[in-house]
Amino acid sequence: MRSRLRVTLLLSLCLVALPSSHLWAYLSGPFDASYLMEKADVVCRVKVLSLDVSGTMTDTNAHPPIENTRMLARAQVVTAIKGNPGTQIDVAFPNPWRLDRQFNMIDYTKLASGDIVIVFLRKSDSSAYEFVDVHNGALRVPSKTPVYDLGIQPRDRMLAELLALLKSKERGKAGERLDVVEQLGSFSDIRAGSALRQLSASEDVTLRGVSLASRIRIGDWPSAGDLTTFLTMDPPKGVSMAPSTHRSLLDLRKGILQALQVKLESVGTNPQRVQAQKAGYARFLKKSLDSVAAKNASDSRGEIAHTMRALADQQNAPDLIPLLDDPDWQVRYFAATGLAAINGKNDYYVATFLFRQDEATYIDYWKKWWNGKQGR
Repeated sequence: MRSRLRVTLLLSLCLVALPSSHLWAYLSGPFDASYLMEKADVVCRVKVLSLDVSGTMTDTNAHPPIENTRMLARAQVVTAIKGNPGTQIDVAFPNPWRLDRQFNMIDYTKLASGDIVIVFLRKSDSSAYEFVDVHNGALRVPSKTPVYDLGIQPRDRMLAELLALLKSKERGKAGERLDVVEQLGSFSDIRAGSALRQLSASEDVTLRGVSLASRIRIGDWPSAGDLTTFLTMDPPKGVSMAPSTHRSLLDLRKGILQALQVKLESVGTNPQRVQAQKAGYARFLKKSLDSVAAKNASDSRGEIAHTMRALADQQNAPDLIPLLDDPDWQVRYFAATGLAAINGKNDYYVATFLFRQDEATYIDYWKKWWNGKQGR
């Protein structure tokens, strides 16, 4: 479903302009260290020593394909996480410098001399490695890392690397530490859960929001109270928001709700959904819906209604009924399909285009259903 959405977005955007580099990266796929680990031949933390131009490379992700400058990064291997890369490697990647000049785009990997990064690589026809995902191939990390036991298996080594980087006294740029916290959400492991629980009590609001979302992704459920506090809080004054990461409080709230949607939304019985219901998440969603932020923003109401649909808890049925009259059709859609999910009415759990074709039928059905319950 998400890949279909990306294709639709990309086709729509191509009609008006080339997407920005950040959106382009999203359309190609979000960074997922666990997934990239499986696909990579070699994973290692490196220090980029130099960058050189070396011929051309064709970007087949663009349509029509774009011929770009081929950049060759020579890097010193600091830590081998998967595979046997040796002490020094070459990494080839395309540098769309023409797009950078004309459309304010930046190269996909943004590698620069002196960078400390974890790279996810595949073997190529030449002696140089290439990124598994050219848009999301390098995870930026703090440069100084304490001594630690890497372990034997690549997955354990990757997790150990992330945990060690998290403890590094050199915090680096704000975005680097957040990236590490986000990637811990790719590894369902008791060690990751323990580290994320500590961070979800941080005074840094950005760090707290990202760690709460990561905990949900690995099934380490935050308390309903912690989630309520975060989703209903007023914008903080004098509290770190890590502005260099461009993550607003609204973005962080959306990240938490979307993590819940991915974790909970499925056809049939979902053990994760049962756990979230027992944890009292219906109450926290109701409080979030009553918050000032939700009342003033339809996209916030839509995200909450979508999450209520994923949770499918009977306690949220009364909260969804008023949303059937929301000015935003997407909020109405999630309200109607949320009621269908709660009541097991698969015939009324329809795709958006079917809902839009005959919206009144679905809205009227649930209003009559609710009036009937009230008349008992």
